[in-house]
Amino acid sequence: MSAIEAQLQDSLLEAVFRRSDLVAGAHSPFEQGMAIYRNNGSANAVRAMAVMFPAVHALLGEDDFYPLARLHWLAQPPQRGDWSQYGANFGDWMASVNPGGILDSLPFLPALTKLDDALSRCQDAPNGTADLSTLALLEQDPTTLCMKLHPCVAVLALDHDVLEFRSAVLASKPLTEPSCMPIHTLIAREGWRAQAFAISGAAAAFAASCIAGSTLLQAHDAATAIDPNFDLSAWLSQAIAAHWLLRVDVIETIEFTF
Repeated sequence: MSAIEAQLQDSLLEAVFRRSDLVAGAHSPFEQGMAIYRNNGSANAVRAMAVMFPAVHALLGEDDFYPLARLHWLAQPPQRGDWSQYGANFGDWMASVNPGGILDSLPFLPALTKLDDALSRCQDAPNGTADLSTLALLEQDPTTLCMKLHPCVAVLALDHDVLEFRSAVLASKPLTEPSCMPIHTLIAREGWRAQAFAISGAAAAFAASCIAGSTLLQAHDAATAIDPNFDLSAWLSQAIAAHWLLRVDVIETIEFTF
């Protein structure tokens, strides 16, 4: 998207979400047109969010999901017209606002929402080509290396164990309320399907550090700070087998001359 296109899109979004009494008069043709556009945009956003959050949509049903999704869309407008941005921070917003007191009976809903969101974004992530020949670089100084993970890989910390619960919701199976317990998950594609894998806190810290661009030594230190017995070789074997790892890179250093 060019800078001009982005500026035009920003202006349109600003007009759509601006209060009607600040645009051009509540009864002006412009505002009437914006009202129609706003309603259409709201309907499109809700439909897009139903796709992005399939388990939440299935659990709540349309009668409850649609008003909730529209309320979020209005409360936190997207910064771009890209449908993939609809629902950004939906789970965090839900946890902080508790709209309609919905979390009083469904305290695990933000965790389920975050898991839905992460899996949807994983599904849409670009592909990457692995180069495992770069593993030979691991013989070098770990302060000069970093591990590049597949673009679809993400790490997610949840306050409820909703992994099996989500599967049950989507399969229309009997539901048991998820336990309130911290769980670390790694999101990645298995074949062409996004999956969530429960992992240890140390493994999550290592993967998150790699995603952030830390050196291999920094990532290892982050993991061992949580579990001194963190086994890098075991993690690496799993990452290779599951296609989480793309390659090992040498970090470029900048030489200064005076």
